[in-house]
Amino acid sequence: TEDPTEDPTEDPTEDPTDNPTVGTNIGEITLSWNPQSILGSDGRDLPIYEYRIYRSNVSGHLSLLNTIVVENNPPLSSDSTYTDQTVISDQIYYYAISAVSLMGDESPRSTEISITAP
Repeated sequence: TEDPTEDPTEDPTEDPTDNPTVGTNIGEITLSWNPQSILGSDGRDLPIYEYRIYRSNVSGHLSLLNTIVVENNPPLSSDSTYTDQTVISDQIYYYAISAVSLMGDESPRSTEISITAP
């Protein structure tokens, strides 16, 4: 399904953070994803400058939790994981991830995923 809050006039781009996965330990949730590039409006790959991690306790109402600045281009696998250590046990959390180019273009958010903190 499409996010109704996204601007329909934006150029469609492939989601560089699609299909994130999660892992858990007591007191933390780790997200990981396959790094890719952002397609610019001219069809060229744009370098990723940072990833944005969004989170909420309510589906569909995500807000920015943190950003990860990419230190390598293409990103190394360590640039495509994030561990949230601010979770409370037995709470459900919803996450999505986006990528931002050096020019400030933000990709569509990944598919929202949910997980209960251990």
